Amino acid sequence: MTSTVLGPIPPGKGVLPYLSGPAAGNAVYDTNTKVSWTLDANLPALTNFGVTGMTSITSNDPGANEGTITPRLIEKDGAVYFSAVDPTNSDPTSSWMAAMNANNYAGTNSWMLPAEGDLMQLFQDLGLHVGDWRLELFGLVGPFWNLQPGFYWSCQRDDGTSAQALQAPCDPSVMLPPGPDGRTILQESFNFDDGFLGTDSPDKQFYVMVYYPAPSAVP
Repeated sequence: MTSTVLGPIPPGKGVLPYLSGPAAGNAVYDTNTKVSWTLDANLPALTNFGVTGMTSITSNDPGANEGTITPRLIEKDGAVYFSAVDPTNSDPTSSWMAAMNANNYAGTNSWMLPAEGDLMQLFQDLGLHVGDWRLELFGLVGPFWNLQPGFYWSCQRDDGTSAQALQAPCDPSVMLPPGPDGRTILQESFNFDDGFLGTDSPDKQFYVMVYYPAPSAVP
């Protein structure tokens, strides 16, 4: 986000795209907060501004999370490691954000990361709500229509449920560790954005995909 006005203010009220100047096609203007945002909400996935390379992240947590991983400074899905230093560049400020400002993106070098309150205000000004269709991804992904780059629920079906049941429960014998409070029952979730398999509370609203197992061979 930036407090810099990037050209003629678009006519109207709300979150509006710039219509002229270097910000046209690159940024929008919130008439309520007078703050500009990048039009592409996942800009790092589109351009790395010349920042490349890998970084090492080491965990000292004993157990399954212990060890060192070597991710990219900018992943293909747009994930950015802002605290990491590009090992190919001795300048510790050579992050994606610094490179974005060095490139004077959309006509300014004053881009900054938003605080939580800034995002909450943008959420309100956009008038978003849970399940808003504007957050859906439409189109082909492989053979699938409208596969979302987000979390889907997953669990092992209870074999004691009729194959014709519309709402087959998860198999209670497949036990998952409880949540951080030691009580909340968790279910498995899978993220089609980065392939992460994890757990979450069942009261979350995630996507679902219908799966029909192949019929057993007839003897």
